[in-house]
Amino acid sequence: MRAQAQLCFLTLFFTGSSLALEFNAQELPWAVVDHPYSPPALAAYGAARCPAGDVSFSVEGDLPPGLGMTGLGQITGVPAKIGVYTFLVRAADSCSAIIKPLRIFVTGAPILIVPAATLEFRVPRGGPAPEPQAVSVSSNWPDLPYYIEYSDVHWLRAVARSARTPKQGAAFESDRVEISVQLGSLAAGTYEGHLRFWTPQGSNSPIVRVKLVIE
Repeated sequence: MRAQAQLCFLTLFFTGSSLALEFNAQELPWAVVDHPYSPPALAAYGAARCPAGDVSFSVEGDLPPGLGMTGLGQITGVPAKIGVYTFLVRAADSCSAIIKPLRIFVTGAPILIVPAATLEFRVPRGGPAPEPQAVSVSSNWPDLPYYIEYSDVHWLRAVARSARTPKQGAAFESDRVEISVQLGSLAAGTYEGHLRFWTPQGSNSPIVRVKLVIE
């Protein structure tokens, strides 16, 4: 299982005018039960007349069991129970305060879905490269980043549209990956390679096998 470490900082933005205190309250990343969780820290901005660096965060309500939040807005820990948790976060400095709701989904490990198991390209020796073929990538998690690893072949290419599964409510149900081959100076024959799709803390790593036949 692969894990990603993220270094997160509280970010303060100041302008020449006085701005009300604010902080980003976008949807938090989903969490895997019984696995370490550390999303990017909440970022405060505004309150230009207040001393820099005096913003502090606190939670009003219950975080998922096993998680906590520092005064710098960093949520960390190991969530212990599956569920959907909604809570309030308060950001305050010496001038003002603001409260916003946040939500964390705690669930099982993400599953990547790549329906295509095998692709085949055929081309006559000396002919043009065959047209690319596409595979779809989806998951039981929305907005999930994924990665593609190549087998040890130089003729295979894969380009993802976004390298993330669609967000909730998106027009697309899957991400598109275009797979192509580069003939170069390859001699006539049959060549085989594969692509492995994976995501951090994912429960599976689908493999798409690719065959190239130069006749």
